[in-house]
Amino acid sequence: RAFQAGPFPFSEPETRAFRDHALFALPHTSLSLHSGATNIGYVWNYTYDDTPEQGLLDDLGELYADGTDTRGFYVTNGADWYPTRGDTNDWSYGSYGGMDFTVELTRNKTPVGTDIPDFLSDHRDAVHSIVLAPPGLTGRVSTTNADPLWAEMTLLLNGVVVSAPFFSNPHSGRFARHIDGADTLRITSPGYGSQEHPLTLDRLTQIALTPDGLVEGDVRPFHAAPGHSVSLGATLGPIVSLKAPGRSAVVPVANDTLTVPNDLPPGLYSVV
Repeated sequence: RAFQAGPFPFSEPETRAFRDHALFALPHTSLSLHSGATNIGYVWNYTYDDTPEQGLLDDLGELYADGTDTRGFYVTNGADWYPTRGDTNDWSYGSYGGMDFTVELTRNKTPVGTDIPDFLSDHRDAVHSIVLAPPGLTGRVSTTNADPLWAEMTLLLNGVVVSAPFFSNPHSGRFARHIDGADTLRITSPGYGSQEHPLTLDRLTQIALTPDGLVEGDVRPFHAAPGHSVSLGATLGPIVSLKAPGRSAVVPVANDTLTVPNDLPPGLYSVV
C-alpha cells in the first residue's frame, strides 16, 4: 500500500511492540538505524527549538561520529537536517527522557545484501562507544521498606530545570542518565513526598521516598493490560489514577472494578 501514516498514534502493531518494550526497559540511550545518508541526528525533529540538553546530545553524537569509519559522516540536529513528525527520537525523549538518535548508516538507500556486512563493520565500534558509554548518574529509588518504586526525575542547575523528565524502572527502581551542567536531582512519585539531592557523579545514588499522607489508602502497584478488568476491592474511591513513567490515565471504578482503557500501554502502574 501507499507509504502513509496510520489512522492514529501507535496504530501499527510493530510500533506498539516497540513502544511497549521501550516503556518497560526505559533505556537511557538508544539508536534507530536507517540508510540513505551518513549522519547521526538528535532531538528535536518536529521543531527548530533546542532542548535544554542540546550540548550533551551533540557531544554524544560526536562520540559516535569519532568511532565510525564512514567517510563524510557528521552530526546534526534532526530538524536542521529536515523537520519531521512522529519520530522515534522525539517520542523517546519526550515520553521518558530517553536519548534516542537516528543513525543514517550509508548513502545507499537500499544496499544489496552482500554489502551490508561492510556497512555494519564501519559502524560497530561507533555503536559500542555510545551505547556502552558510562552514564554520569545511576541510582535506585525505593520505598522506606526497600521496595522498588518508579519516580519521575529532572535535573536542575541553580534551581532551573535543565533536562527532560526521566524515570526509574518500576520493576527494579533503577535509573541511569547521561548528564552535563546540572547540580541537583529532583525526584517525585505519586503518593510520595518529593526530594531534591545534590548530584553525586560516578556512584550509585540510593533514594528512599516516604508517603506524603495526601492519598487515602495505599499507592499500590498494578499490572495493566488494555481492556482487562480487575477487582480492586472497596478501599479505593470511584475514580483512580493509573500512573507510570511517561504516561497516566484517570479511570472510573464501577462496582469496585477497574477496566483498563484500550489505548493505555501495558505495564506496571501505580494506582492512586
